[in-house]
Order: sequence, then C-alpha cells, then structure tokens
Amino acid sequence: MILYEMLIAIGIAVVLVVAAIDRSQQKRDARAAAAAAQRRLVAAAAQRRLVAYWTRFLKLQYEPALAAPLPARLATLITQLETRT
Repeated sequence: MILYEMLIAIGIAVVLVVAAIDRSQQKRDARAAAAAAQRRLVAAAAQRRLVAYWTRFLKLQYEPALAAPLPARLATLITQLETRT
C-alpha cells in the first residue's frame, strides 16, 4: 500500500512540475511577444520621424523652384496629365 501511495505522490509531483514549467514558458512567450510588439512600435515611430525629416528637407530644397512661375507650355502639359488620370 505504501508503494502505491508513493507512486501516486510521485505522479502528482511530476504533474505539478510540468504545469509549473508550462506556466513559466507561457510567461516567457508572452514577454517575448510584448517585446517584439514594442520593437515594431519603436521602429514604426522612427520611420515616421525619418519620413517627416526627409519631407521637410525636400520641401525646403525645392520650394524656391516651385514658387517660380511655370511656363505656359509646361502648365498646359501638367493640366493634360492631371485630367488623364
């Protein structure tokens, strides 16, 4: 009878250990997923800042050229292209 009780106790201990390992693995997986989401969020924010920087840079570079009056022929071509699409 004692052997039977010992086997049951060992079985219960094994189940508890496996459950504890599974919970810790789930926690690790959740932390890894959260870290990956955080990295994607930071990368997206950095990309938005980079795009905003280059947009401002190019706008400042080409603003004087855009302010100059367009020749009539070029304005006509632009109008034709805009109406085609």
